[in-house]
Amino acid sequence: MESCRESYRFDESMVKSEFSCRALNSILVYMDGVYGRKALEELIRKTGLSLDYLQDHHNWVSWSYYCNLLKNLVEVTGDPRSPYIAGTRSWDKKSWGFFYYITYALGNVRMVLRKVAELVPHFNKGAEWEILELQKNRATIRIRMREGYPIDRVCCESRMGQLAGIPRAFGMPLGKVRESRCQARGDEACRVELSWLNRPRRFYGFLGLMAAIGILFVNDRMNIIRPGLPGPFLLLFSSYLVGRVFDFRGVLHHYKEQTEALEESVKVIEAKYLNLQKANDGVRTLHEISQAVTGTLHMEDLLDILLKMVVERLGFDRSVVFLTDSAGAFLQKGRSYGDAALTEAVRNLSVPVHFNSSLAEEVLRRQQATIVTAEFLAGEQASDLGRKISELTGTREYVVAPLVSKGSLLGVIAADKVRSGSLITQHDLSLMESLANTVAVAIENARTLATIEEMNLDLEKKVEERTQKLKESLRELREAQAQLIHTEKMSSLGVLFTGLAHEINNPVNFAYNGTAALEKKLRKIHALSRGCASAEGSPGEKEERAARLLEAIVDSERIMKIISRGLQRTHRLISHLKQFACRRPEELEPILPESPLRSALTILHHEMAGRIAVRTENRFRNRIMGHPDQLNQLFLNLLHNAVQAIRGSGNIRITIEKAPKGEDAVSVCIRDDGAGIRPEDLPRVFEPFYTTKKSGEGTGLGLGICRRIVENHGGRIALASEVGNGTEVTVILPVGGCPAKAEGASEGGVLGTD
Repeated sequence: MESCRESYRFDESMVKSEFSCRALNSILVYMDGVYGRKALEELIRKTGLSLDYLQDHHNWVSWSYYCNLLKNLVEVTGDPRSPYIAGTRSWDKKSWGFFYYITYALGNVRMVLRKVAELVPHFNKGAEWEILELQKNRATIRIRMREGYPIDRVCCESRMGQLAGIPRAFGMPLGKVRESRCQARGDEACRVELSWLNRPRRFYGFLGLMAAIGILFVNDRMNIIRPGLPGPFLLLFSSYLVGRVFDFRGVLHHYKEQTEALEESVKVIEAKYLNLQKANDGVRTLHEISQAVTGTLHMEDLLDILLKMVVERLGFDRSVVFLTDSAGAFLQKGRSYGDAALTEAVRNLSVPVHFNSSLAEEVLRRQQATIVTAEFLAGEQASDLGRKISELTGTREYVVAPLVSKGSLLGVIAADKVRSGSLITQHDLSLMESLANTVAVAIENARTLATIEEMNLDLEKKVEERTQKLKESLRELREAQAQLIHTEKMSSLGVLFTGLAHEINNPVNFAYNGTAALEKKLRKIHALSRGCASAEGSPGEKEERAARLLEAIVDSERIMKIISRGLQRTHRLISHLKQFACRRPEELEPILPESPLRSALTILHHEMAGRIAVRTENRFRNRIMGHPDQLNQLFLNLLHNAVQAIRGSGNIRITIEKAPKGEDAVSVCIRDDGAGIRPEDLPRVFEPFYTTKKSGEGTGLGLGICRRIVENHGGRIALASEVGNGTEVTVILPVGGCPAKAEGASEGGVLGTD
């Protein structure tokens, strides 16, 4: 069906598979027989299709076209009854051919009606037939058009004519039809009542018998045959026999015609079966080739499989394929199979694609396969491409098919039978065209894949370059961020320097003064020990010297403890400062959340001593994975802000506990009872360089760096404040590592104070 459509090239809206052209033949026979050939051609010309297309019983038309054809029939003939009359011709020999004899073989009208109701879907896809009542010479049929098919009264008239014409197939008068309901007039379906007269079974025998009775009646009047003789009986019998002979002759003649028609139909069916079998083999072969070709997306493998299959499965001797270049201007990259010399000849061949010849126009512009014959190649209309292929291959006849996908020419494939000398048939042409359509899609996919792979390689290269640049930028950003944090740390230490110097100076002075006192005590002990060692003096004096020596030793021990305490305090403070100030590798380490808080409190001790009480509640005993330097900076900034917010005396409360809502994180809350932050300043406190402190007290980077540090650890920071009631900062940090030992941890008390 599709090949027929491609051959005629009509509007697709008119050639839908809805109404068989075989069922239209009665209209053509009626017009040709009653109004002549010219009227028939005029009718067909009005409809937009060709007569050849409609006379091919394998073709189909749309239901809309059928309705339009009937309307034009009324217009051309000028007879509103013409659809009905043409319908009555549906059962003539000229209308149905050998199907007429198959119809007659059914025996009677009732059998035909049953068969028609059964076969209607094979000829008319839009109608549903149902026999409601079927008697000896009467039937009621319900006919309904499916949704989506237009309903027109002319179609109903034609259908009633078709029903009325069924008895004519049996040599009887037209049937009588009456339409009690009509879908075109608003009813749910059409209902047609058909009645007919049955033909006498012994027509000529009955006629002979009646003739004999007539003769006997005349004889009775004229006395030609004497009464009593067997003549009248013999006359009646012989007349009946003669009539029956005529009956049987008619039956034999009818059977002879039917047999001849059936023999002809058998030959046609055998030929169609052979063609169908051949087509089926071709379809199976094409399917196998398609599977083999589409099984690979590598262009060279695909073309090699294609050329090999054309030779080995389609029966050609040699095959060759050319692909177009990226601009579609040249056919190049030729490959062949079946001839080594041909393979070398076409490998580097490049032929321009142009449309200045009938072959190029037929194959390339119209994108249709064709058979190039020796006569064509010898003519002036042969193209450079055709002659070039002929010269290279030494062939005088070949089939060539374009490889077209989405309207674009991808190349051409050609094949010949030069060694076998066989002719290239239309079947070969059809197979090559079908194969070319399938292969074109595979080639398009292979080209697309090659393009995608090339783009992927280019993209991977660009991604690698960009990734390297991003890594470099990220490294520089991290270095800058680390430098910024370190700078802020140093800035914080600079702000705290005076207090830290005093904090360090006090224990150093204690140690220095204690050293001088210790030196004096040691000289005294030395003198007393020599006095005790001498034998001079009374026992009382000796006891006094021993007591004084013991007192000096006790004083020395006390001075040593003072010196040791001062040095320990200095060592601890310097250790915290060293830990805070030095830069370590940016690697995560298991760390107790309490440790950076202790270091910060130690550094800030001189600012809090005597005026700020620090209270901690540590309910969290696990280590977390963190950057020690960054966490030191984080909590120093937060605690320093809290200390600066308290102008006089006050309190700072630190709570360390597991984060709420089942999170695997630690919550560190620092709350002070300082001045608080104004509501209009709260939204901006984390902005870089924004500060509410007095000039010289801050850079505006502290809280911004704090938030960055927390986010670097995958956590979050929240700040709540009320003027006059202080500020509360909550830091949530994810947990990592193993359970910590409670070294130095406490349930309560003052952190980082001596």
